Amino acid sequence: MAHADVDLVTKSYTLLCNMIFSYELPPGAMVSDFSLSKKIGISRTPIRQAILMLVADGLVVQKGNGFHVVEITEAFIDELYEAKMCLEVAIVPMLIDRKIDVSKMRERCATEEEYLNEGRYIEALDLDLAFHVDLIESTGNAILSRAYKAIYMRMKLINLLSLCSLNFRSPHDYLEIIDNIEKGDVEETRRLLIQQHESGKQQKIVALRKFGDKSINNLFNFISGCFLAFGNNAPIIE
Repeated sequence: MAHADVDLVTKSYTLLCNMIFSYELPPGAMVSDFSLSKKIGISRTPIRQAILMLVADGLVVQKGNGFHVVEITEAFIDELYEAKMCLEVAIVPMLIDRKIDVSKMRERCATEEEYLNEGRYIEALDLDLAFHVDLIESTGNAILSRAYKAIYMRMKLINLLSLCSLNFRSPHDYLEIIDNIEKGDVEETRRLLIQQHESGKQQKIVALRKFGDKSINNLFNFISGCFLAFGNNAPIIE
């Protein structure tokens, strides 16, 4: 494949990810190389390859002869958090045995709290996800990092549901986890991680139940509109 073609695939992939994560392409929406080609001005072949990459990431699924953004359901959230929790809880002894440097994570917590106080909620939620990526990457295990990408991409898809019930204590919860990693307390670190996962899962499920199946697309459309109107200062959804 020529270098220019690779660049177009990468560009297409990035554009489609942005459209999915901002809900411009909401859950369940058709992902058509034909219509997207006209919309973003890139030929169908690189877009089709980008769509297949998104299938591998778990953000897009094939239905019959077409492709659609994955649906967000309670079952989807349950399964995702189950996988996420199993992996993160399992690596706790590795993090403690290797005496990882937690300074980067502490800085993220401070920045997340700052963003929450300033109303930069979307940026704060991105940092929330970054904390969990830091945990995995701190193991120094490249295979674990690659495996976690599928979880991260799906988490990024559902993360904006947290705008429905934002947890302003999140940075403090993460600092408590970091403190116990430094203390070398495996069991308490695991307990706090499990507690944090359960809280995050319920936060997303409450959002789905609050809006219900009939209005969930309206929720996604609203969030998409917030990106256009407010950028990273999107309001909390009530």
